[in-house]
Amino acid sequence: MSKEVRVFNLKLSTRSMNESIGWIKSRIKTKKGGLVFCCTLNEARMYNENFLIEKIIDEADLRTSDGMPLVWGLRLKTGTGERVYGPDLMINIFNSDKAKKLKHFFLGSTVKNLKNIQNRLVKEYRYKPKSIEFYSPEFKQKFNAHDYQSIEKVVKKFKPDIVWVGMGAEKQLIIANKLSKTIKETVWITVGAAFDYLAGTKKQCPILIRSIGFEWLYRWILEPKRLTKRYFKILQFLYSRVDLK
Repeated sequence: MSKEVRVFNLKLSTRSMNESIGWIKSRIKTKKGGLVFCCTLNEARMYNENFLIEKIIDEADLRTSDGMPLVWGLRLKTGTGERVYGPDLMINIFNSDKAKKLKHFFLGSTVKNLKNIQNRLVKEYRYKPKSIEFYSPEFKQKFNAHDYQSIEKVVKKFKPDIVWVGMGAEKQLIIANKLSKTIKETVWITVGAAFDYLAGTKKQCPILIRSIGFEWLYRWILEPKRLTKRYFKILQFLYSRVDLK
């Protein structure tokens, strides 16, 4: 069976959570690195509406079904499909790294959040402080050459196995794509709001609500100002995909 299936025109991996983790660890072990996008319906929308994002997403080595509508699409086409959700992917990798030998770099969010994450990995997951590094770039819509050089310098010095990228949807795709081309031995993984959940600064949606596909509603109720515009665009995208004939 093919390891990829198109859903909303977006080519997604059919690998399970465990298979995805195995793929990531294999790329780390062989020093091949890689680019992993945890894709939601918002990524599918951008893929179909923005040529630059389409090209960037197509260049990823692994595209997981982070959003339940994409999982349902996989199941419809293949009869099976498992959600590979960014926040869960992080936790599962921490738990599966029993010897705590992997080096993790966290790119994005605030310094306070990143320090909270570092403390949690040391206390709860028993990582050594020297195996964790982070960088909180200045908040801006678009990074310039100096911004990329600053990030690249810090990442190259630390030599991580994985760089977790937690920023706005479009921004994190662009940044991870660009930096993965110059730091090729590292696995780059975009995880969106996972940093906030791991740091404890945002409430994560309960598992039951997530499993029935209503995480978007839960998040919208908590952050209507930030998410209303995004969800309106997604609804427009879904409407455009429906054949009314």
